[in-house]
Amino acid sequence: MRGDALTALALDAARRSYAPHTKSHMGCAIELADGRRFAGRHAESAAYNPSLPALQSALILRHLAGATAPIVRAVLVRRAGRGFDETARARELLAAVAPRAALRVAEAG
Repeated sequence: MRGDALTALALDAARRSYAPHTKSHMGCAIELADGRRFAGRHAESAAYNPSLPALQSALILRHLAGATAPIVRAVLVRRAGRGFDETARARELLAAVAPRAALRVAEAG
């Protein structure tokens, strides 16, 4: 997979995601207007329902860092052909918190 530094950050998060049940390894990286970047990874539990989506994880890290600059773009990396697709949920969440931000989706093998 080819891409920029934000994509590489999302890919690294996807590689570190925890998805033993669904094999839906995903990572998401967000970039703020001030240049800072945060990456979150998918983390699931045995109950499946309380799993933590990758974008939500990145947003939590942004909040914990006290960052207030707007999100300008995001990249979601998912494993090609594996598990479920978090794209629709990520688009909906990003539209709610950063309506002007663009989301790019990339697939990794």
